[in-house]
Formats: sequence, structure tokens, C-alpha cells
Amino acid sequence: MPENQTTQRLAEILSRIKQLPSANLEPPQFFANFLQLTVAATGSRGGAIWLTQAREGPQCYCHIDLEACGIGESDQQKHLIVEAVQRTVAEGKPLVISPAGGGDPAESVTVEGETPNQAASANQSRHALFFVPLKAAQQVAMVLQVIGVEGLSAHDYRTIVGLLMQIVETGDTYLAHRRAAVLDDDRKSLARLLQYAEGVHGSLDPEKVVYQAANLGRDAIGCTRLVIWIDPKVKRRLVAVSGVDKADRRAVLLQTLEKLSRHCLELKKPIVAAREQLVELSEEEELTELLKDYFNVSKLDQIFLQPIKNQEDYLGVLIAEGFDEQSGVNLAGIIATVAKHTAVALNNALEMAAVPLVRPLGKLQKVKKDPKKRRKWLIILTVLAVGLVICMLLPWTIRIECACRLAPRDRRIIDVPLDGMKIAEIIRTEGVVQQGELMVQLDDEELWSKWRELKAQRDEKDIQYNQAIRSERRDDQELFHQELEILNASLELLDLLIDKCKISAPIGGTILTPQLKMKTGKTVSRGEQICEIADLDHWQLVLEVPQQEMGWVQRALEEQGTTSAKFILEMFPEYRLQAEITKFGQISQIPQITEEGNVYEIRVDVADEQFEIRAGDADDQVINLKTALRDDSLGRAKIDTLDRPLGYVLLRKVIRFFRVTFF
Repeated sequence: MPENQTTQRLAEILSRIKQLPSANLEPPQFFANFLQLTVAATGSRGGAIWLTQAREGPQCYCHIDLEACGIGESDQQKHLIVEAVQRTVAEGKPLVISPAGGGDPAESVTVEGETPNQAASANQSRHALFFVPLKAAQQVAMVLQVIGVEGLSAHDYRTIVGLLMQIVETGDTYLAHRRAAVLDDDRKSLARLLQYAEGVHGSLDPEKVVYQAANLGRDAIGCTRLVIWIDPKVKRRLVAVSGVDKADRRAVLLQTLEKLSRHCLELKKPIVAAREQLVELSEEEELTELLKDYFNVSKLDQIFLQPIKNQEDYLGVLIAEGFDEQSGVNLAGIIATVAKHTAVALNNALEMAAVPLVRPLGKLQKVKKDPKKRRKWLIILTVLAVGLVICMLLPWTIRIECACRLAPRDRRIIDVPLDGMKIAEIIRTEGVVQQGELMVQLDDEELWSKWRELKAQRDEKDIQYNQAIRSERRDDQELFHQELEILNASLELLDLLIDKCKISAPIGGTILTPQLKMKTGKTVSRGEQICEIADLDHWQLVLEVPQQEMGWVQRALEEQGTTSAKFILEMFPEYRLQAEITKFGQISQIPQITEEGNVYEIRVDVADEQFEIRAGDADDQVINLKTALRDDSLGRAKIDTLDRPLGYVLLRKVIRFFRVTFF
């Protein structure tokens, strides 16, 4: 009989658990009842529901006698429970941890990879711990923990796990329904925000924008009343209350809200308050007094003040009153979005309202009707037209703008004269070198060994040749003579190769290649570059003239014989330098292809005097730019070509476009 009563009581508890989702309870109330019934159904000591979070550790959502598992007695036990929750979340299946000193009873239900002895040694509590995942949309959202009683048998373990697997189905069902309800609320909120945005941006009248924001914003937020207060510095006497055609600014409630709005603009951040939270606020703060005055006048229990800000300007404050605490998860985000749309729409309306009504044809009608004014304006327009024609006929120099760069006049590349040689030593790695100065020594030990071997053979043949002369053996004389000639030629070739192992500077200048010392010991092939040397005492200007402008430069050289190019460097934009183009040979024959089109290079030597800039009141100071110049210093240049009428100079690119397009 007692066993039947127990079975009947368990069935009643399970039935009550299954009926919980249909009660439309909020999450705190549902999970409190769910946990209480679960503990009763399993006959456990206590339990808890853990909330899993992505970036933080598990948080206890609700519990019953959680201290029974020893979570507060030691950090090791607390760490064990947190790890068990995280493991349950990761694996998505139940986990059972044996009690301290436990063993075989939990063996059949212990998680793979952890033996009962390990679980018992890790668990410092005398109670077995059961962990079961609660899932929503195939993902673990919560973990149900149950603290078993002492002295459980293997059959009890299986029974409890089986009951928990039935019970969590109810929790999964509730989470699925709750998730669907939240998604439905989000869709409704987005639909209301879309309707609000379309309505508030549909007018350029500031007053209409504010009243639209108050009425449509109330529905978008879901509050009882919405007030839009605009700062008098932006627009005077502009206050809108939802559901009211024209707000009475003398009303006590609106005066209180105005004081709160001014304080909110001083803080430059939102203010959220409720009537029951007043006891928690400091009595000495000004905000506390303002909120007390407001709640004494208002019948609503909540208020949310959000500054209306457009970029860096604060236009006013949006005040939402009487919203339900459970009305939305992201209530602050919805209010901020409504305030942002209000700020943009109001700013656009204020800008349009500030534009004056211009009627340009009004004055022309007056001039047309008045003969004196008409004669006066005709004379003025005639003088302006004649002056414009004269100006358009004035001669003006066509200046070609182009990119330019400075490059050393003389630069050489030092390469390897022999194939398969190793760099034995780099004597000069940086700085200034003189012409003919030894810079690189290649490894010539193998060449020297061959030279000594051939030298010994030549000496031996020389002795044999002298002996043949003394013994008057003519055939041997001719043979030894030919062999000596071959050995001497081989020695001369080796001498030449040994000399090529010593690489000297072809010109005097500065070494441009960085980290040259790192090439020591490297095996190189013939023609491979070792370093680059440039003479930085003499510079050359490289003008990159577009192909369509090249004809003007050539015509200027044909008619004038020379033309000047003024340029500035990006390193020294305050100084204007000059160079002279004197001959056609300075123009390259082949164009360079760039992203902007073909360009021709014109290389012009720059005189050293151009880099000596005189400064000071009496031009007694000389600044030498040459010491600060670097290879390929970029700049802009203007080349003076021929004189043409000013009108043609201004319109020549337009004329060229029509000539090329409609030839």
C-alpha cells in the first residue's frame, strides 16, 4: 500500500510538472516551481538551475538548499560544480558525480572518461550530484542540478536519471515556447519601429516632426505616455505629449518634466527611475529631489529619460513614462533608436526651416519694368562683357602640370663578374666610397690553388725545355715550347679571374643598398646584383609628362630653344626650385605605362645653386637642401611652354576633348 501511494504521488508530481508550460508563467516563477517539483519527484536533498553564458562562467538562476553539496565550504568543491556544469553544456548529456567515498553504485551512469573513484575523490560532499542539460533550439541554455540523498543504490541512480530525463522534456518545451514568444515580440517591435521611422521622417516641419515622434514613439516603445521636450536654445516652446493636441507648458507635471530634462542634458546620459527605487537613492543629490517631485505629481510609477542627440549637438530629451517592466528585453535599445530617429528628423527639419525663401526672378521683374534701372544694368553688363572679352584675349602662358622626382645624376649597380662564387668579405657596407676603392672580395682560394698548380707545371716544363735546348733535341724543343705557351695562357686567365674577385667601386658616391653585410658568405651567380652606388652630390630632375601634353613641350623647344620647369618637393614644399629643358635629347623615346596613361620622362640636370636657399632678413643665411635630399624624392612640377590667349588656355582641355572625340 505505501508503495502504491508513492507511485501515485510521483505521478501527480510529474503531471504537475507537465502542466507548468501551459500556465504562462514568467521565467523566474516557472523555474522556481519547476525546481521545487523536480526535487520532490526525485526525493532529493536540494537542487539548482544554472544559467550558461557565452563569455562568463555559469550563474545560479535559482536553487533549493544548494549549500548541501558543499559549494560554500571550499573553493575546490565550487570549482568541481562549475566544471561539471560546463562539461554538461559541452557534451549535452547527463552527468553524475559519486559522493565522497562512493564507488560502485554510480558506475553504470558515470560519464565516460571518469571513473567512480575519480568522481568520489573529487567530490567532497556526501551526496551524489546529478547534472542534466535543458536545451532550446538544439543548444544547451540551462543545466538542472539535483543533490541526491545519502546511501543511494545503483538502482536509485538509474531511477533518478530516468526521472530527470522525463522532467527536462518539460523544461525544454517551456524554453522553446519562450524563445518563440521572444522572437515574436522582437518582430512586433521591429515592425513598430519601421512604422515609426516612416512616419517621423515624412515631414520637414519641426513641430509636426516632434508631435509625430511623440504619438508614434509611444506605440513603438510600448509606454503609457511619451513626452518630447526640445531645448529652448534649439527651438523655443516646442514640447509634445502623446495623445494631446497642444501641451500646456504651465502645467505642474510639464514643469517638473522640464526640470528633469534640463538635468538630463547636464548629465548627458539617460536617467531611469521607478517609484519603489526612491528609497535607494541618495538624499543629498539634486536628481533625487527632482524625482521625488515628479512622482508626487505623476500617477505613473516608472520614467525613462533619453537625450536626443544629433552627432555632437543635444537637441532635447525623450521622456517615456509608465512602461511595463516586462514589456521588452531591450527596452533601452528601442528608446535609444527612437531618440536617434527623432534627432535626425528634427535636425533635417530645422535645417530646412533655416533656409530663406529665395526668389531670384523678383528683382529681374523690377528691373524690366523700370527704364532707368534697365539702362543702368545694360551698361553694366556691356562693360562686363567687353572686359571679359579683353581678358580672354590677353596672352597667357600654358603651363603643363606633371609629377616629378629627383634622382642622382650618376648611379651604378655593382654585380658579380663570375659564376658560382662565394662572397668572402664585404669591405665597405655603407657610407661614402671613392672611385676604385675595394668594396667586395670574392672567395678566390680555389683559383689560387689552381694557379699554384699551373705555376709548378710551368716551371717544370721550363726546366725540360732548357734541357732540350742544351741537348739540341729539336722535336722536344717544339713540344715543350707549345706546352709552355698553353700553361702561360692558363696562368694569365687565372690572373684575370683572380683580379675579378676583387670588386671595386666604379664611381665615387654613397652606398644605397641597406644591410649589405648580411650578404657575406652567400654564393652568387654571374650578373647578380650586390649593391648600388649613387653620386648624391649631383642631382637630376625626372619630369613625368603626360602623353597628351607632350606636344606643347616639343613646340616650346622648337620655337624658343629652351623652356623652364619650376618644381617643389614634398619634403620641402616651402621652397620653389627650377631647372631648364634645353634639348630634345632629354626626352625619352619610349613612354612609361602608368595607371593614369602613358607618360614621357624628361631628365634635366639641376644646378647646385638651386639647392642653396638664402634666408634671413638680409639673405645672409644659406640653407643647403642637398644634404637632406634622398633618392626618388617626389614632387610636382609646372613646365612653361607657349603663350596663347587666356580664353584658349582656360578652355584648351575642353577643345581637345571635342577634337579627339569628334575628329
